[in-house]
Amino acid sequence: MPAKLTVISGPDRGRAFDVLDDQKLTIGRGETTNTKLKDPTVSRTHCQITCEAGRFPVEPLEARRIRRARRGRKGSVRSRRRTEVRRSKPRLNTS
Repeated sequence: MPAKLTVISGPDRGRAFDVLDDQKLTIGRGETTNTKLKDPTVSRTHCQITCEAGRFPVEPLEARRIRRARRGRKGSVRSRRRTEVRRSKPRLNTS
């Protein structure tokens, strides 16, 4: 089961993107990105997230600043003030 990135605020709220292990997901509003977000405060190729063994390192591309969301929003990345995405790891079936 893939991990998931979900937009939790901004114009694209509710959209979700599956991220497979070792996949690079480019976030931005450009046509060449995996997300094609509508938020004008997001760069065309804003950042890249790679799922690596359950970790999600964020690499800025054209983004002027990427910041972790405020405390209490673990697993979130914000873009300025509008768009925020949250990652969720796949749940293991233990039955």
